[in-house]
Amino acid sequence: MTAPRYREKAASVEAMQWTGENSGEVVEWAVGGWQPKAIWIRQAYAGPDEIECSLVLPGNQGEANVGDWIIKDGDTLSVCGPTDFAELFEPVEEAA
Repeated sequence: MTAPRYREKAASVEAMQWTGENSGEVVEWAVGGWQPKAIWIRQAYAGPDEIECSLVLPGNQGEANVGDWIIKDGDTLSVCGPTDFAELFEPVEEAA
């Protein structure tokens, strides 16, 4: 005899993928707009004609590279790489 199998229910979260071109949209959604000591963009020289950018979240909540997902759970923000995000989350169908 075998016991029935159950799947752990995942919580619904808000998330937005940072493309490197939607910084303003991400910041507006995450913290209500540009403000001191909130989200900022770090730029680093990566070679001739190449700048690497990352989105730094406030309060040691993480640093996102282009393609990473920003997850918002209440006032808490976190970063999730695209591969992990695809494994952990799926779109929630909105009720009509």
